[in-house]
Amino acid sequence: MKSILFSIFLIVGSVIGSGFSSGKEMVVYFSRFGKISYLYILITCVLFVFVFYILLNNAGKAEKKLKKSYILNLLNIFICFIFASSMFAGLKSLISNSGAIIYIILCLFLVTSCFFVTIIGLDSLQKINLILMPVIILIFLIVLIYCSSLEAVLGVYKLTKLGIFFSPLYVILNTSTAGIVISNSGKNLTKKQTWIVSIISTSILSVFLLFGNYILQRNFHSFDLDMPFLYLVNNSLILSNLMKFVIFVGCITSLFSLCITLKISLSIIVKKEISTVLITVLVPFVISEFGFSEIVSIFYPVASILGIYILFDLFLIPFFKQADNEIHTTSEKAEDKGASHY
Repeated sequence: MKSILFSIFLIVGSVIGSGFSSGKEMVVYFSRFGKISYLYILITCVLFVFVFYILLNNAGKAEKKLKKSYILNLLNIFICFIFASSMFAGLKSLISNSGAIIYIILCLFLVTSCFFVTIIGLDSLQKINLILMPVIILIFLIVLIYCSSLEAVLGVYKLTKLGIFFSPLYVILNTSTAGIVISNSGKNLTKKQTWIVSIISTSILSVFLLFGNYILQRNFHSFDLDMPFLYLVNNSLILSNLMKFVIFVGCITSLFSLCITLKISLSIIVKKEISTVLITVLVPFVISEFGFSEIVSIFYPVASILGIYILFDLFLIPFFKQADNEIHTTSEKAEDKGASHY
């Protein structure tokens, strides 16, 4: 039971980053397409179930393949640097108005906590998510319920069927970088348990996607903002601070996941663990000084495309090959058994 909960909250914590919890990802990938966006979200959720299942069933295998392929490893390092830098930049942006002293203290906390999680590894991340994610889920639901009571401000949407292509892209965006970490969390799970984890994790995410999309559909004027949900609760000091906490924790748990993945890749090239940990944390922290918007607009498109290649090469293709081999083996055994009756 504990292994199931660890994996569920690890997946949820990896997906609920700053983009998800702020509502910006929902706008870009779903809400701007109008009522048909609900269909796109349902398609996304179906894809999430199967992709999570595939990741969890590749426990340890993807990491071994990554260590054997120099090109795959370099691509993974590049992608993780980009996404980790954007997470650091997003966190810095969120705490930028806290005052100079508090800002420095929080930055030191971010760097120190990243060092700690990177050194300890997956066990620490699972325990952190097990503690924080239930709290985040509850607070996020309270904020969304409040937002649903606000007066609707409807607008004109781009009702296009092309939005269907955003469903697989959204799944790839949220699984390619965390794939190794999610995969390793499935080592102690049976096949039945991997299905349970995949379905429950997706159910939690689907509630927020559908409910969040409903709220964003009612607040068309928030589409152009960096953090729509935070804007919608700005009249309430308590809810505003709670929403900042959700975004902060969502961002930092995603950052932890990226740091662990980055350490795995860097350790193949950099043999000393101290050097690996320092590079893992400090390089993205320095790159984040370029700014959140700049990193996202310049590097995200390239990183997303490379993420597609990594996801397919490390997880999807091996999984389908294995499934095909199992089908052929079962078929051959059935034929041999049939032949033995003569």
